[in-house]
Amino acid sequence: MADDSAKLKSLERELSQLKRERCDTSDEYREVKRKIDHQEREIHTLTKKITALKKNNLVVTEHAIVRYLERVEGIDMEAIKERILPLDVLKKIRALKGSNATYPCDRGFSIRLQEGAVVTVIAK
Repeated sequence: MADDSAKLKSLERELSQLKRERCDTSDEYREVKRKIDHQEREIHTLTKKITALKKNNLVVTEHAIVRYLERVEGIDMEAIKERILPLDVLKKIRALKGSNATYPCDRGFSIRLQEGAVVTVIAK
């Protein structure tokens, strides 16, 4: 009988603790839900603005510009890649094992490398 009383008291404490945790979790859930709802409204607002701008203004994407230069103007994109990433700079990058950094080039500009890709060119 004493064992049952101790077991009952232990289970009641466990139940109380679980109910408190559930209450805390419910509060956290409401806060997360509020944030998600706010983000959804912001996404909807931005999507509407983007759609309106696209309807009112035709956009030429960077991809289309590159293809125009390549296919219509006859610009050799591989040659441009080689000018952006000259062999001497490529050797430096490989020696440094592709470290994320900005590397100067002899032609008066630098390139910024991130995660193994040249992400921008910076004029001096």
